Amino acid sequence: VGVSAYQVEKLKLKFAHNDAGRVKEVFEQQFAKNEVHTALFDEVDVRVLQNETATKERVLRELSDLIDRMSPRDSAVLFLAGHGFDDKERPPGLLLADNARGGALRPECYLFAPVDCKEGKEFETCISDEEIGQMFWKAQGQVLIILDTCRSGAFQFGKALTTDVALRVGRAKFGIQVFAATDKGQDAHEYTTSHCGM
Repeated sequence: VGVSAYQVEKLKLKFAHNDAGRVKEVFEQQFAKNEVHTALFDEVDVRVLQNETATKERVLRELSDLIDRMSPRDSAVLFLAGHGFDDKERPPGLLLADNARGGALRPECYLFAPVDCKEGKEFETCISDEEIGQMFWKAQGQVLIILDTCRSGAFQFGKALTTDVALRVGRAKFGIQVFAATDKGQDAHEYTTSHCGM
C-alpha cells in the first residue's frame, strides 16, 4: 500500500506510491527462475493499492482476503507507505480525536492514513495497529509487516488482541515480524534524488 495523493491537501506526499511499486517488483523477482537464480518462492501473489485505490475499506478487505487464503506454509508481507501518526506526535494541521472515547487516545496508538483519511475523524477513517493486529493474529504462516511512515515505531499488537491460548501458541510457532522505518514520534522523509521515502 502506498499513498501519496491524499484527499486532504496538506497530507499529500510525492513518492509513497512509488515505494509500493518497488516492493512489488522485488517480490515478483523472487518468483522468477532463470539460469542464475533459483526462485525463493513457489508462487507470489502481489496486490498493490496505490493512491485512490488505497481506501480504508479496500485495504482491510484485501488483508482479510489474504489472511483467509493463507496456509501454514505461506508467508505474507504487508507494506504500508504514506502518513502514520501516534497519540504523541500529530502530523501538521491534524487533530487526532477519538470521538468514541471522548477525545482520549489509547497510549502508544499508531494509525496509518489511507487515501480517504478525514481530518477530525482519524479513528473512523484511518487504520489502527489494533485493527491490523487483530487480523494477522488469525493468519496461518509467517507475517512480515513493513511500515514506511512517520511514527511507525509506535505500532504494537496490544495486550487485548486475543484471549485464546491456542491462537497465542500458534503465533509463537510461526511468528509476526514488524519492521518500522522510524521510532515512535520520529518523522520519516522523502528523498527527491531517489524518488522514494524512508
